[in-house]
Amino acid sequence: MPKIDIDNYIEQSGMRKARFGGYEPEDVHQAMEDLCADYEQHLTAMTSELRTLRQENDALRRHAQGLVMQNQTLSTQNATLAGQVDKLQSYRANLETQFSTVKERSHSLTNQVDMLRLKNSDLTRENKELTERCEEANSALRVKGRAHDQARQQVIADRDKVIADAEAEAARIRQQARDDADQILKDTNLKAEAIDQLAREQAIAQARKMVQSATDETREIQNAHRLRLQDLKSRISEMEKTRGEMMDYLAKMIEELQKAQEYASQNAPLVPHKEELAEAVKLTHQMGKRLYLTCNTLMNNEEADLLPRYLAEVHEMGVDAAIVSDIGVLMAAHRAMPELELHISTQAGVTNWLTAAELHRLGAKRVVLARELPLTEIEELCRRIPRELEVEVFVHGAMCMSVSGRCLLSQYLTGRDANRGACTQPCRWKYALMEEKRPGQYYPVEEDGHYSYILNAKDLCLIEYLDKLAKAGVHSFKIEGRAKSAYYTAVTAGAYRAATDLMWRDPEHYRCPDWLREEVTKVSHRDYTTGFLFGPPEAGQCYETGGYIRRWEVAGVVTGYDAENRRLLCVQRNKFAVGQPLELVLPLQGVRTFTPEKLYDAEGRPVNCVPHAAAPFMMDYPEPLPQGTLLRMTVE
Repeated sequence: MPKIDIDNYIEQSGMRKARFGGYEPEDVHQAMEDLCADYEQHLTAMTSELRTLRQENDALRRHAQGLVMQNQTLSTQNATLAGQVDKLQSYRANLETQFSTVKERSHSLTNQVDMLRLKNSDLTRENKELTERCEEANSALRVKGRAHDQARQQVIADRDKVIADAEAEAARIRQQARDDADQILKDTNLKAEAIDQLAREQAIAQARKMVQSATDETREIQNAHRLRLQDLKSRISEMEKTRGEMMDYLAKMIEELQKAQEYASQNAPLVPHKEELAEAVKLTHQMGKRLYLTCNTLMNNEEADLLPRYLAEVHEMGVDAAIVSDIGVLMAAHRAMPELELHISTQAGVTNWLTAAELHRLGAKRVVLARELPLTEIEELCRRIPRELEVEVFVHGAMCMSVSGRCLLSQYLTGRDANRGACTQPCRWKYALMEEKRPGQYYPVEEDGHYSYILNAKDLCLIEYLDKLAKAGVHSFKIEGRAKSAYYTAVTAGAYRAATDLMWRDPEHYRCPDWLREEVTKVSHRDYTTGFLFGPPEAGQCYETGGYIRRWEVAGVVTGYDAENRRLLCVQRNKFAVGQPLELVLPLQGVRTFTPEKLYDAEGRPVNCVPHAAAPFMMDYPEPLPQGTLLRMTVE
């Protein structure tokens, strides 16, 4: 929304000046309506542009998700190829094992050839035995021939023919025997040689055939493996190339996406929960109240860069003021939007008039003073600062163990920075004393046996002294409510609202009523103190006890009214029963007492108690009560 020149706008709008100063209400009202119409038109345009940017951002996000899925697919394919390579390596190892088996078979065949050679030696030995038998046969024939000679000599004288025939027969027999022996010897040698040669040739041929077959098979397998390996290497190289191209493309797209996100982040709304904040502003203004935005946390460089846009967005939403503590944030906000009210947080530690005046000169409309200032210092500060500068002081709530709210304990003990809105209030935890040489042995400091709450502070309560603060020049009262419940906020804010209204009726004779002093004790709190208002606390911030005092709790919340049956519609917060006294805390209407005689469940059935958390129930009541009325009861 462009900056508005107030003087020029007033002149162009034609607003008429009033008789006693200012401008005519009708003209001002018409001008405000025109300004609101322009603002609504500008807001509609910005909403449309925001919708378009969100659609573009969603498209880029979907495209990035697609690229991520493609990268995952390529990674899966790469893993599959790696598995195939592992399988081929395993197959190669199997082939090597088979080749080793063939070698073992060849060795076995060699052993068989050796065995055949041994058999050949046996056959040669048998041939030698046959030869010896032939020699024996020849010896026998010689013996037989000598017998014939003897016989011939015996009958030679008688029958020469017989002798001649015998000699011829003997010669024939001898020759035949020699021929038979030679043939047997020859046949035996030939048979042995043939058997030996045949066995040798068959064994060698079989072995060569098996070795050649194994060699050929191994060579074919090796060639196939080599070709397959080359093919896989080529495919892997292509996949690596494709993967590299895809990674380059993906990196480029990621870079473009990052640029798009940076552009979107630079042009998208910075305010979180913008719709909720806008609704809060709307409801606050409908009730005639003002809404301030706290910007008093410690700020880093990135946040500092986005600060002007952030403040512009919240300012356009109708936020009435920003509470800051950093001098740089103050100056940047003042330069960007001079019309936005700027309040100085207690985190800035304003303890003197000089600092307050200089902050006003730099653009501050209000300062929230440090909690350590006594009343006398507040009076002097208010007297010496410009009259246009408003002063705000804390009047109720927790007192931090820090200086003007700048705490280190939360970050150190829990990792949650109190100076960035995430305080865990460790200054209110229980602590005990332990000697270094006696680990695990804890010693009470107080004589009554309680631990020493050395970091603990009482709660601040100045409801009785609002008139003194007003006379000193204070413009606004501040209630601390970090991490507090809606019940706490309603009760304390209601009590101080009533006390403030009562004080302004007669500032010179203000006296806080007893019922208001009692009202602020009906929330969870610690013992109350006036803090530093009348000087340093009587015992610093160290007290003998430090537990929370909780005598009251919320029984339920009114959500509506059944006029036909004259029953309040409620939601339970804590268990309570029929006949239990209640206090009805009405928004801006005070407190009433009431004791329910009948209770009903959500279906209208009578019940004696309401035991279940967040359960709807009803109870008889003669008239409607405002929505949000709290039902309060004492804690037993």
